[in-house]
Amino acid sequence: MANEIFDDKAIGAKFSTTELAGVIAWTFDGSAELADSTVAHATNLGRTRVAGLKTATATVTTLFTADAAPQVLITTPVTAATLLLKRHTATNAHGYYSGSAKCTSHSYGANLDGLETITYHFQYVAVVTIAVAAY
Repeated sequence: MANEIFDDKAIGAKFSTTELAGVIAWTFDGSAELADSTVAHATNLGRTRVAGLKTATATVTTLFTADAAPQVLITTPVTAATLLLKRHTATNAHGYYSGSAKCTSHSYGANLDGLETITYHFQYVAVVTIAVAAY
């Protein structure tokens, strides 16, 4: 299993059975829209907040080098697979975020050091869990 080590912190990502090579960063964003309800309620003065759609997205940034060619993650039709995002905790116990996701797009870029990168964009389609266990 390929993991990148930066300042003694190991991170990584796996989509389906593909270990993404050269992972330098990942993000996870979860959100839930709230809607105001003005139905008369005796206990909360007539206003409640109702949870709406819950969504989650993730991005994984990898180095783009001759040794780490881009993986083909976008399929036609776009199909869901398990996305694992390896994390590093303060107690040095590794865990991961896990959920069924679709790779919806990817983008190419470069940083100030001249390193080329590929960022993969994912949309979760099911519940995302956080595990404190071996990756």
